Amino acid sequence: MQFWEVAKKKLKKFFIEKGIEKKRKQVDNEGKLALQLQSIHQLNLSTEQKKRKLAEIKFKLNQIQQTRINGAKIRSKILQINSEEEQQTNFYKAEEKQIKSNQISSLYNSNQTTVDSKEEVIEEVHSFYLNLWGTKKQINNQQQQHYINDVIDEPTAETRRSYILSKEEILDSIKNQNRNSSPGTDGLSAGFYNWAWDVIQDDLYEMFNNCFLKGEMAPSMKKAVVTLLPKKCDLKAMKNWRPVSLLNSDYKILAKAVTERLQEGVTNKISTEQKCAIKNRSMSDIHLNITTALKKMKNKRKKSAVLTCYNFRKAFDMVNHSLISIL
Repeated sequence: MQFWEVAKKKLKKFFIEKGIEKKRKQVDNEGKLALQLQSIHQLNLSTEQKKRKLAEIKFKLNQIQQTRINGAKIRSKILQINSEEEQQTNFYKAEEKQIKSNQISSLYNSNQTTVDSKEEVIEEVHSFYLNLWGTKKQINNQQQQHYINDVIDEPTAETRRSYILSKEEILDSIKNQNRNSSPGTDGLSAGFYNWAWDVIQDDLYEMFNNCFLKGEMAPSMKKAVVTLLPKKCDLKAMKNWRPVSLLNSDYKILAKAVTERLQEGVTNKISTEQKCAIKNRSMSDIHLNITTALKKMKNKRKKSAVLTCYNFRKAFDMVNHSLISIL
């Protein structure tokens, strides 16, 4: 696990340096091509040769421009787009708009007046989440630990050996990841793991299974970057920003592999009333169950029924509205 932590840092540094180097070469090549374009009329070439040379320079400049557009397309989060829409979209403006939409420039304070300095905005964000999630209650850590010890049995070394993941399970998990999702603190996306699988598969296999044998994950797998995503309301109100944790891709790969293995026997362990997050079960089943119960209650017209005709209609409409919200 220590090797994996060092390797990820070196990988991140390597790709950043390569990216900067590639960018510099791109700028240099673009400058050279622009000079060639300006001086093409001075070359001692025939008209036909000049035309071919001109077409070659324009093609290379267009390739550089397309590379920039592809980068702006990724950063603007506009990935699912057809060729016709692509020609009509200015990805540089879309990228700038995306950056601005994820930045908090001003907020309402407790007095409902606007603050726009960086220090005041940070203070309002801190105060909002401190009031939302903070607690003044004293937590009894000893009682908490006692409860955990009673409920969860500490796995033996022999049990942990049975947890070993195969390379096939890890690869399937990688292929099921969203390759366009934002990476965490290490900067390595799910697309990287898929691209580099042939090189890193042995190291990833050893690291994941060491997590099981030792009963803990690598330090970076326990970290996340929390970012705020805007909702479609007044963005000066802090409640209209949704916090999202950006987790490292190696953690998500491990979590997906474990989830897939748990799915094999979890259905028989969890009651049929639990619908969410269980394979082959849907939250819409709850709506159908409630609807069926309400219809039976109305048809039988039991005197002991809790719902009156008016309340039944009201409840029925609420259930239908909840399904529409889910869908």
